[in-house]
Amino acid sequence: KGALNPIDLFDMPKFKSALNAYQSKVFLGHNRAATKGFVNNVNAHPYEVDHIVGAHNGTLDSVSYADLEKLLDEKFGTDSHAIIAGIAKFGVEEIIPMLRSGAGATGGAWSLVWMDREQNTLNFLRNDQRPMWYAYSEDFKKLFWASEWPMIEVATALSTGTGTGTGKEYKLYHNDKHYCYFS
Repeated sequence: KGALNPIDLFDMPKFKSALNAYQSKVFLGHNRAATKGFVNNVNAHPYEVDHIVGAHNGTLDSVSYADLEKLLDEKFGTDSHAIIAGIAKFGVEEIIPMLRSGAGATGGAWSLVWMDREQNTLNFLRNDQRPMWYAYSEDFKKLFWASEWPMIEVATALSTGTGTGTGKEYKLYHNDKHYCYFS
């Protein structure tokens, strides 16, 4: 979590240490184009609220964003932080309908990924306004995801063969039609 160029992440000692940690289950990052809120470390993804750690790609409309802040009785620097806080405090079943309704609301665009540390689950959800792509390692032990499939390609070093600074290149599963990226 930090307001920095994503390429710089790979050279950080903390990242390299986490990459080598066997207890790590999820690496969740987000290369944020600021749509709401200032670009700073507080507004950088992922957000951690209670047992939920998550990120959001997209922009909520102002009605949905205001409804979330009213329900949570709190102001947030970004709509993304409000969504993650809402999921943590009220659950996804109550929060997601708020992203679709409201007087004059269109809900906006959203693609969400969050880890629920109480239930030990990794969750993905998107509406039709935002894409989400995934791929598996050839041995099905690793799942890669991104809003755009070329990001998976770069992260797994398929396009350059030089890797991302991790020293690892991942071979991806291909289906019988030779596809390795799935929406």
